[in-house]
Amino acid sequence: MNTKNKIIRIILAVVFLILGLIGLVIPVIPQVPFFILSVIMLAGVSEHLRNRIRRSKLYREYLPKYKDKSRILRYVYNSLEAAGEENAPEQTAASEDQKNEPSGNDR
Repeated sequence: MNTKNKIIRIILAVVFLILGLIGLVIPVIPQVPFFILSVIMLAGVSEHLRNRIRRSKLYREYLPKYKDKSRILRYVYNSLEAAGEENAPEQTAASEDQKNEPSGNDR
């Protein structure tokens, strides 16, 4: 993912987070969808957050069961899976480069 897409996702995540916080104060605006969208946007940028979501009990146990019953849950599940697949080749290439480099202790 290039830098421009990351910046756009972070800006959208902040906007959705602010709308969710406004929804906590003003009961007319729903807050949960905005918080979910914020997490989805940040999960596309942050590998740490994406891995933390995947390790959570909610993701592992409940989301796969109900993803076929709701378009929103299906989108959340698929977007988290797709975001992980986008970054997987980059991580593999970086780890292979580290394996091929000699360490300072090999002398």
